[in-house]
Amino acid sequence: MISGRYAGAVAVLMALALVPTLLHGYIGVTRDDGRRVAAIPPMLAGMFSVRTDRDGDWGRRRFDAFDWTERTYTTASGQRLVLFVGRSYDAKKLYHHPEIDIARGRSYGGASIVRTAELPGVPVHVLRGEGDGSKDLALYVLHYDDRFVENPYLFQISVAVELLVRGRQAMTLFFVRADGGNVEPLDGSPPLTLLREAIASFLGRSPGAPMATQTR
Repeated sequence: MISGRYAGAVAVLMALALVPTLLHGYIGVTRDDGRRVAAIPPMLAGMFSVRTDRDGDWGRRRFDAFDWTERTYTTASGQRLVLFVGRSYDAKKLYHHPEIDIARGRSYGGASIVRTAELPGVPVHVLRGEGDGSKDLALYVLHYDDRFVENPYLFQISVAVELLVRGRQAMTLFFVRADGGNVEPLDGSPPLTLLREAIASFLGRSPGAPMATQTR
């Protein structure tokens, strides 16, 4: 039994706990930022594209993505670049080794974070192919609420309190895969240029405009 003198405090604590439970467990409140992957055009950086052969439900199954696209772009030299952009309210589905599904069958070493002149202020996650002579490369960027995410685990901790009382907002993953080909130096390379222009078109900014308002 609970002493009567503590009943008020217990009631307040239970009420506070009930708010996030209702918001996320029963109502499922989300915040729509109005952005859509459809803003990314089929032609970027002078490269034409075609849709990949993923079925229409693949993004939801793999990443719980409510909005996504995947296209193959071809450079003037014939190099094939695969661009995936997906949005999910379950951030972990996007940031926890996205290459496992997007680049299935490819083997990469550990991810590193690089800063580039082409995407100033934006942390770019870089994956390089493992194995002798492998030139495979993958680049990806995480975006959330006008901020680019560098360390997704620290990010998740930083927004934990905010999410208790506010609806969830979507995280966006921009992922470019280059299978083979020379991509050194990174700045000025087709994969990074494609990544830059995809982000710019999604955010409604010109490719030369500053991208990062804040980084986490």
